[in-house]
Amino acid sequence: MNIAAYCRVSTDKADQLNSLEAQKEFFSEYTKRTGDTLVRLYADEGISGTKIKNRKEFLRMMSDAEHGLFDMVVVKDISRFARNTVDLLQNVRKLKSLGIETQFLTANMTSMGNSEFVLTIFGALAQEESANTSKRVKFGKKMNAEKGRVPNIVYGYDKTIGDYFNLAINKEESKVVQQIYKWYTEEGYGAAKIANMLNEKG
Repeated sequence: MNIAAYCRVSTDKADQLNSLEAQKEFFSEYTKRTGDTLVRLYADEGISGTKIKNRKEFLRMMSDAEHGLFDMVVVKDISRFARNTVDLLQNVRKLKSLGIETQFLTANMTSMGNSEFVLTIFGALAQEESANTSKRVKFGKKMNAEKGRVPNIVYGYDKTIGDYFNLAINKEESKVVQQIYKWYTEEGYGAAKIANMLNEKG
């Protein structure tokens, strides 16, 4: 059977990219065991699973599905496929309408073999886990701010590792920060426009 595999990691930090490599290796081993043909592995790096529109590889996979490039989509875990219950069900339904089964390996579930009720429960759990993670991160940032701690990386500043309280101005980066401030306050550019201009400047 021709299969497509999808994997995703939510940030582009080194440990997460290592996780991505591990997922890629996992699917290679999986197809060796099953004898299936891995047509393509779709992998989104540094992308949240809560919004489909930002996941270019996922969208490419769905487009390729419409062109009949594979017979099944294999995903290691439901949370890799989507952390939004509505997106999960809509895209599983779309694949099913094309005659393509979606298999979630860790839960030992398939879109054809399990009811939508079961998929909804697992999807809701993935969504709730994402919401709770976001709350924990925000709480941690709030506590650090109250204690006067600053993040490890602050653009425009240099920080001594292990020193939670002191920053030194980075002269080169500070010029960029000043330019951003000028574009925003004096020239009225929005965040997207400023980001594009910065990207053009490299």
